[in-house]
Amino acid sequence: MKKFNKIAFINTVKITDEAKEKIQHYSNERVIYPEFDTEDETEIYQRINNADAVLGNWHSIITASILKHASNLKYIGICGTSLAGVDLEAVKRHNIVIKNVTDYGDDSTAEYIFAQLLNLFRGFGKHRWRDEPSELSSKTIGIVGLGAVGQQVARIALGFKMKVLHYNRSRNTEWEEKGVQYSPINNLFEKSDIISMHVPKNTKIIGKNEIEKIGNGKIIIDTCLGNIYKDIDAVRLWLEDENNFLIRDHQPEIKEKLGDLERFIYTENIIAGITIEAREKLSIKVIDNIEAYLTDN
Repeated sequence: MKKFNKIAFINTVKITDEAKEKIQHYSNERVIYPEFDTEDETEIYQRINNADAVLGNWHSIITASILKHASNLKYIGICGTSLAGVDLEAVKRHNIVIKNVTDYGDDSTAEYIFAQLLNLFRGFGKHRWRDEPSELSSKTIGIVGLGAVGQQVARIALGFKMKVLHYNRSRNTEWEEKGVQYSPINNLFEKSDIISMHVPKNTKIIGKNEIEKIGNGKIIIDTCLGNIYKDIDAVRLWLEDENNFLIRDHQPEIKEKLGDLERFIYTENIIAGITIEAREKLSIKVIDNIEAYLTDN
């Protein structure tokens, strides 16, 4: 069986214990799992050391300067989807193979969104959207970004008999035939009761102008990676209206800016896309990527 000489983890990962055991089988040296994440380049390089394979998560930082000193490195595996922290041009220059994982937390993220909406509409928890319990049926949800997660949200929303609008960089005729209506983004903001954001990591999309288009009596759902806000102060002012809510899964940067506000619904230490099932899917795909590389090289 082909193996790497050394597999190093540069960040914590949400894979199963079974997957960790399998990964050890593909490394001649003992695999060490860090107890905390870091963005410090010196610490990252120390974790890589002389490894020929490294694994990280969706916010791992791999720069050109790090790769310059990682002369043995042949393979980078990201245990997640986003590659925003990786210098892909430098990876290419060094002839390193990089693989990420997609479509593992889509169902769990969509379920999280509708669990939060049902709580808010019916008043099961601390908050209720309106004075009396409400139904999702007949409400308009606007989905910004009709990728894998956005499609799952659309599927569930149609099941609730909601009106579904979407804005995406390109039209999706398949979903439009299913009843999902394409809308220019400003129109989507104006017409939607609920706005569910699904854009790439740190895509700054909501600022003062967008908040004005959204108006009051609305719900924004943000399960995006990183920070999508061009003007967080505008969001703060918007949340002061008693009919506006922002739902956000675990993201310390956003909590620090909005966590003192009454209608900022934040789930501490709960990441929308991480469930037992999602971890299992992620783990299988991480292992598959490693095995595919070793088979081909």
